Amino acid sequence: MTEQQQIQVSFSYEEGRFPTYSNAVLINMIAEGTFLLDFGFIDPLAISESKNEVQPTSRMLITRDTAKQLVTRLSSFLNTAVEEIIPES
Repeated sequence: MTEQQQIQVSFSYEEGRFPTYSNAVLINMIAEGTFLLDFGFIDPLAISESKNEVQPTSRMLITRDTAKQLVTRLSSFLNTAVEEIIPES
């Protein structure tokens, strides 16, 4: 049996350098049954109590059915009923 090796890592912080992943999302209904999702990144080390600027990373257009599938999957992880999040129209 081999011994597990522990690898230590650290991430350097450089102001203004943003990763390619998102940690913020804004969802708007732009038409009946169509949603626009804007994904962005906000630097957690630069969060203030005032309005924070988010660096946009990507945008996605989804239908109501796709939104319901997404919410259903998320609600199963969060133990929340879908109807509490997206009421039937």
